[in-house]
Amino acid sequence: MDFGLKLKELRHSRNETLHNVAVGTNIDMTLISKFERKERMPTNEQAKRIAEYFKLDLKELNIELTAQKIIFEYGLNDTTYEALNLVREAFDEYTPNDKEKNNK
Repeated sequence: MDFGLKLKELRHSRNETLHNVAVGTNIDMTLISKFERKERMPTNEQAKRIAEYFKLDLKELNIELTAQKIIFEYGLNDTTYEALNLVREAFDEYTPNDKEKNNK
């Protein structure tokens, strides 16, 4: 599910206004509205605050947001597809939790 829709549905399911969420997350109400309308994407810090406020798994939210940020920034097209294939090739040698290797 896309982040903007997810955020809006979470807010509505709790019967909260944009103002309530803005106060609870310390994120400007206008920004939250832009997230919901897919006009902006949250920063990592904003995502963390939203995850904490709505009690979401931060890692899962970051995974979803990373994918959406790529699409938001570059679109769904042949160039992005081919670039992601290059990234996939680079990840063939990636080993999760190998901090020394992954920080290079």
